[in-house]
Amino acid sequence: FIAETIRAGINSVGDGQREGARSNGMTYVQAMRYVILPQAFKAALPPLGNQFINLIKNSSVLSFVAGFDLMYQADTVAFSTYQV
Repeated sequence: FIAETIRAGINSVGDGQREGARSNGMTYVQAMRYVILPQAFKAALPPLGNQFINLIKNSSVLSFVAGFDLMYQADTVAFSTYQV
């Protein structure tokens, strides 16, 4: 699922971005590194976050660490540092 999310993020970048990078003299690797992947990562970040949440929810980690205890600790940190 994560590979499909990354692939969809790369495919979401318009062809004009690819063509523009190539017309400016960038190689394929440079175009991917400096133009396409930063935009693809920005588009793929929310679905990747959802995959991470599903991984935690559907694993045995949540049964080992009770959700209430986890939220209590997060609340304690938020109150002591005034940051989330």
